[in-house]
Amino acid sequence: MLGTTAATSVEGQINNFSTAIGGSASFYQEAVDAAIAGGYSLNPPFSLLATLLIAPIAWTSLQWATYSSQQNGEIKDARSFRNQATIIIGALVVTGLLLALLAVVLENAIGGFLQVAGAGYYGIAEATFNGVYLWPNILAIAISGSPLIVLLISFGFIMNGHQIVHNCYIGMTRVMVAMSLDRLLPEWVSRVSERFHTPVNAHLAYFVASIPVIILYNTFIFNTGSEEIPWGSLTLGVTFACGYVFVATALSGALLPFRAKALYEASPGSKYKIAGYPAVTVVGLLGFITGLIFLFLFATNAELGLNSELAYYVVGGVLAVSAIWYIVTKAFRRSAGVNVDFAFKEIPPE
Repeated sequence: MLGTTAATSVEGQINNFSTAIGGSASFYQEAVDAAIAGGYSLNPPFSLLATLLIAPIAWTSLQWATYSSQQNGEIKDARSFRNQATIIIGALVVTGLLLALLAVVLENAIGGFLQVAGAGYYGIAEATFNGVYLWPNILAIAISGSPLIVLLISFGFIMNGHQIVHNCYIGMTRVMVAMSLDRLLPEWVSRVSERFHTPVNAHLAYFVASIPVIILYNTFIFNTGSEEIPWGSLTLGVTFACGYVFVATALSGALLPFRAKALYEASPGSKYKIAGYPAVTVVGLLGFITGLIFLFLFATNAELGLNSELAYYVVGGVLAVSAIWYIVTKAFRRSAGVNVDFAFKEIPPE
C-alpha cells in the first residue's frame, strides 16, 4: 500500500479520510501549522544524538527475537548452537530488513513529518485523527481508500496484539516456573495441570497480577504539582524494562567461561573464539556496553518518554521490590535449610 502511493496525492487522501471520520477537511495543513507552533521543525538539521536515539526505539522491535530463549525447554534440539543462531540471529536479520523496508516506503510516500508530529514524543492533538496517533498502520488505512485494505490492516493489528500476549504469557510463566523450582516463588506456581499439561497456576497468577497494571495504565494520573503524568506515558518502559534484563544477561554470558568453566566447555559454543577470547565473552561485553548506553539514553532523554518523575518511581520501585523479594526469600529458605544458590547451578541444556 505505502510502496505504491504517490507522495503528491497523500495530502488529499489524508484530508478525505479526516473528513470521512468527522474531522477537518484541511487536516494536513492544520497539522503542519500546529506542529510548527509546537516547536517541530519541518527541515531539521542533522543531529548525531537524534540519530543515535533511533537505536533504542528500534530495540523495541528487535528484542522480540530473543524471546525464544525463554522457551528453550519446549524447542526441539535447543542445545544446537546452529539452531539457536538461526532462531535468534535469523529473526533479527529478517525483522531488521522488514523495518528498513517499512521506513523506506513511509519516507517515500509520506515523509517523517506526520509520524513524528502526530505520534510519540510530540503527539500534537491537531496532528492526530481525533486523538488517534498516526502510527504507520493508521496512516496506511487513511491513504488506502479500500475497505479490504482497511480490514486486512485491522486484522493484522489485532493479531499482533494477540501474539504479544502469547509471547509475554509463555515467556514469563516459564520464568515464574523456574523461579518456583529455584524456591524463589511458592511451590504451587510450578505445578503442572494433569488436565492441560501446562503450569496453569503460573498463568493464573500472571493474569491476576496484570489486572491492577491494566487499571493503572488506563486511569492513573500522577500529579507532580506542576504537571500531570498519565501511566500510559510509560509505554516505552517495556523496552527499558527488558533492556536492563538483557544487560545483566549479556554480562552473565560474558562471565560464563570463567564462572562456570566446566559447563561452558561442555557447550557446543565453546569452540568459537574471537582474537583468542571466548566468542560469548566478546559478544556479551559488547551487548553489555551497548545496552548500558541505551538504558542511559532512555533515562535521560525526554524524546524516549522515560525521564519523568513517575517513570523513575516505577522503575526504581520495581528494582527495589525485586531485590527485597530476593534477599528476604533467600534468607527464609536458608533458615529452612535450603540454599537457593545450589538450585539450577547448572541448568540442563533442554
